[in-house]
Amino acid sequence: MMATNGKADSLSGTVEVVNRAGLRLAGHWLRFADPGNVPQVARGQQVRVEVDGGQIRALAVVDPSEPQPDPEQAARRLALLAAAATFLASREAAKSGDVVKVAASWERWVLGTE
Repeated sequence: MMATNGKADSLSGTVEVVNRAGLRLAGHWLRFADPGNVPQVARGQQVRVEVDGGQIRALAVVDPSEPQPDPEQAARRLALLAAAATFLASREAAKSGDVVKVAASWERWVLGTE
């Protein structure tokens, strides 16, 4: 969950402690990359941060009523989209919009909502 090898990672959670130097999120102390430009954030807020080398590069307050992305759903949809594109590739009459329609139909079948 923390940044390694110079790659930025995303971390979400409730702000446990915040001060001018940084904040603690999910048990991890993270420093603001630019202490002179500290974002407005308070203890108890839900946030999503981009972390690189233990430093916060970006911070967004998350509205708890806002639906959060589901990684399993995203992976399933990408797999279905790829399968639908492969399926339709050899059909000359198929249009690009058909790929999404087929993938959505297959997703409903997979989830048993059809």
